[in-house]
Amino acid sequence: MNRHDQDAEALVASALNSGSVILPQQLLDAVGQLSSPLNFLIATEPEAGPFDVLREEYPALHLRRSGSRSLNSAEAEQAVGLLRWVLREVLAWTRECDPGLVKLTAVIVVLNEFDWSDAHWALLSDTAVNPELIKLLCDIVKSYRCEISSEPGHGATTTNDLMASLVKADSEGDWVAISASWQQIETWLHGGFFLRLAVSCLARFDMSGLAAAMNEVLQIQMAYSVASSLSEANRVKLARATLSRRYRFAAVLSIAWGKRVFTEIGDEAENELSALLAEVSQDTDQWPRWMRAFNEYPTRFPAMQRPLGRALAQAPEHALASYVDSISLYAWPLNGPRYGQPSRPDGRQSVGLCLATFREAANSEQRCKLWHLAHTRWQWWGFGLQSSSERHLIGIASSELDFAITAHAVECLTTDQRKAQLELLLNEVRDVEKSWHQSVSDLRSSRNASLSKMQPLLAADSANWLFALSVIPPEVIQNPYARRKFE
Repeated sequence: MNRHDQDAEALVASALNSGSVILPQQLLDAVGQLSSPLNFLIATEPEAGPFDVLREEYPALHLRRSGSRSLNSAEAEQAVGLLRWVLREVLAWTRECDPGLVKLTAVIVVLNEFDWSDAHWALLSDTAVNPELIKLLCDIVKSYRCEISSEPGHGATTTNDLMASLVKADSEGDWVAISASWQQIETWLHGGFFLRLAVSCLARFDMSGLAAAMNEVLQIQMAYSVASSLSEANRVKLARATLSRRYRFAAVLSIAWGKRVFTEIGDEAENELSALLAEVSQDTDQWPRWMRAFNEYPTRFPAMQRPLGRALAQAPEHALASYVDSISLYAWPLNGPRYGQPSRPDGRQSVGLCLATFREAANSEQRCKLWHLAHTRWQWWGFGLQSSSERHLIGIASSELDFAITAHAVECLTTDQRKAQLELLLNEVRDVEKSWHQSVSDLRSSRNASLSKMQPLLAADSANWLFALSVIPPEVIQNPYARRKFE
């Protein structure tokens, strides 16, 4: 917990004790002048008036929220008094006493200035919020719509085309298309400050009601905004509580994209995500869609790898096949520079993390099912030498499935079987010039392919199944003709 969160927790703890209450009268007057407080609440870009009034009267709150500085003792006492007023209002609020929603709007503005989240609601008792207020918040969330507006400089035609594609993909449940375009969409998404506060309140005091509201959500952007309003653990808990396929997908997408893409998630969130993935893996329609959206390039979703590995340990065979088939394979030089960014694992390492977790959690029968599926695909792929984009191997190559292929050699083959396969590959290397090749490059590629296929077999006797450097058998190194010709 950082210093900002510790200070916030201390303020809430003090506000829960009896003491003086500060009424934000200037804020209430400013809200009372609004033509429609409800429209102010749900606007994605509300007018600044009430915020400015609060910040002028209590400037230290805004400085604290922006991280400029902490509160001194007098400012902290003032903040606690404001919080006591907020807590009194959310406990006693009724529509009869606040027909114009003036008090509620003022409460929301104050909570926004405190940067209130589900972590703060968790500090309150189960009866801290009036059920009538909870019902109102749930009703508003049900009818809420999130706007997407492009930044200046993006042409209207481009924006309209992108939005039309999003609406079509959303209506068809095309999670692959949504995932592919989301990096741009996310930057245009505006959920509004009210949604964040209302959703975090409902997640604490009426998760079942919020789950029912998500059953009716009609926009992927709305589902994503709801998920982004919660902690990682709570957004996945909500995904498990709702029947909405749209929200379930958006919850996982919200963990993977944006700021989260380089970070790990906490233990509670990992456990919840594992349970959610295990549930979805039973769905023969949704699981292949999820795998194509989230697992084609595993390096994009580092936070998913351990939870996914644990889910696969209990998954049916069709789910294992979808997992293996969804991974995009590419033959990268084993001893060459790696792709991706130093701040996160590359695709091979990401798959390795997932499968190492899977190996720890799965029984031997389940492990061999996955290793066989991976080995079958790897053999069929053949380092992409039949495709136009990867016609030649310039050296010994690796692939995203290397961990699984080494695991197959260790756990699915006997020592004699491994030796026999290795001898076959050695013969291919020795006899490579006995077959016709269209060019010297094709000849070298065939030899490198056979040497590449040896690597998982040679790594089977080591502790590191995700080998980092290539190994060339002595029989190959000791051939002076081959050394002069191919090295």
